[in-house]
Amino acid sequence: MARRLLLLILLALTSCQTIKNAPRANDSTALEPFTNIPLVTPSPVLSPTRSAPTPALTHLETTTEGVLRAIDAPSNWETDIVDGLLLAEHSAAMNDGTPGLGMLVYIFAPPNNEFAVLTGRDGNFAHSVLNHVVRMPGRIGRNVAVSEPVSFDWDGYDAAYYLLSGADAQTMVLAVAIPLGGDDARPRLVVCNLSIPPARTAALRAHLPGVLDGLTIDGVRLNGAALDALPDPLPFPSAADEAAFLATESSR
Repeated sequence: MARRLLLLILLALTSCQTIKNAPRANDSTALEPFTNIPLVTPSPVLSPTRSAPTPALTHLETTTEGVLRAIDAPSNWETDIVDGLLLAEHSAAMNDGTPGLGMLVYIFAPPNNEFAVLTGRDGNFAHSVLNHVVRMPGRIGRNVAVSEPVSFDWDGYDAAYYLLSGADAQTMVLAVAIPLGGDDARPRLVVCNLSIPPARTAALRAHLPGVLDGLTIDGVRLNGAALDALPDPLPFPSAADEAAFLATESSR
């Protein structure tokens, strides 16, 4: 129970949980900024004849909205199932003895009927949904800069992502649409929110292919190596980018 409570608190700290109602940066519940923290355990120095040990993994799976999702998480990360799959990177303690925060990953399936009208637009269902979401201030929250969604192909499936910059965290919202067949021909959307303290943005990009490798959606196993094609570094938006975005939207 204590671990589950800890993970629920960590989940609350994830900024801008888009597609679900997002916390707003200037709400009374706004949290203190993340602290720049190191990776939990330094990598061992290996001799030329030694190879890095294969990390142990913890298998997670859950079904919500009729969609089974599964992933293998690093065993030294906190994990739980909270209406989805939750992975929280262990982090070193801060000077006052309280734990710092590392990378947070939350994988969930939003209600499919909410976006049914978007099916077929843009030629990429995941991109259509995210393009709709970033134009809904109530979903994004205040005092954050948001990028335009970018579509890509993940192992032959429609995928897209956008980036958020806030005072507390940098967040990548990545969605993938998997056709599940049956009577409902619409693809089912699965969303991955990945957040990290701003000073550790490079670590998010470095972890991305490995953390999402093997994400399985109703038997479809996705290869994280496909995410190596995404930009490195990720172009998180600035306040100036947000001003330009808003100016473009107001002129439409």
